[in-house]
Amino acid sequence: MSNNFSISLEAEKFADWIRLFSEINDIETPLGVDQGRLFTTIMEPQHTYMLKFEAKNSIFDEFESKNAEIGIDPEELAKIFKIYSREKNTGDSLNIRYNGRDLMYTLKSPLQRTKRRFFFLSDSTSLISDKYELPDLDYTVKITLNAEIFKKIIQECCKISDKFTLFYNDGVDNSFWASAYCGTSCSYIAEIEDFEKIESTGEAKGEHSLSPIVDILPFLRDNITIYLGHEIPLRIDFNLWGAECSYCLAPRAEKKEREGEVCNK
Repeated sequence: MSNNFSISLEAEKFADWIRLFSEINDIETPLGVDQGRLFTTIMEPQHTYMLKFEAKNSIFDEFESKNAEIGIDPEELAKIFKIYSREKNTGDSLNIRYNGRDLMYTLKSPLQRTKRRFFFLSDSTSLISDKYELPDLDYTVKITLNAEIFKKIIQECCKISDKFTLFYNDGVDNSFWASAYCGTSCSYIAEIEDFEKIESTGEAKGEHSLSPIVDILPFLRDNITIYLGHEIPLRIDFNLWGAECSYCLAPRAEKKEREGEVCNK
């Protein structure tokens, strides 16, 4: 079976996905394509956070694929697609075609017949798109809230510290708090009451680094879902242009071929 595909979508959607990838790792990203989806699970080089990404074929304008796996350089592609953003919608369409050896990106404006093309050699033969799995953790709280509320709290925590604490009290008032401290001189507390949905089996508390979360703030839109437990990695689920994303901070990632391996010790 030949490894090739042709997929089409709006250029700014793919540009946002590539920018997200480039925020997480600075090495070549394996991107898998099968008959039903575009997908990857990528790990930050220091193994402190990871992203699971899946864009199902239903959100594309065209999706024709035989199983393929390609290697992309997210930083280089981010430069090419820099002009595309949610705020500056050019309306350009993008077709990505892979012939088993080369990648071709074709851009076309809606009112023009001119086609602009970029060609890349794919270094894909030995990459494994699902090399890492999200860790199966004992989360006790699942909270859905508006992304803008969360983004504002993170930005305010950054004013006084490089880390913050999330706490959920499974009591009568179902309190959900975020806090940050700068020694004994300054503190910040946000009592979060504007959540859309909450599911809980107990209390949760964890301290987390702010920097990896700040990196993904531009990509958090509409509602997000936060998974919390007691002093375990934080997980944030969000949707980016129809793609389902799960972001896990300080995970214990397990390689499929070596079950139980701890990547972050």
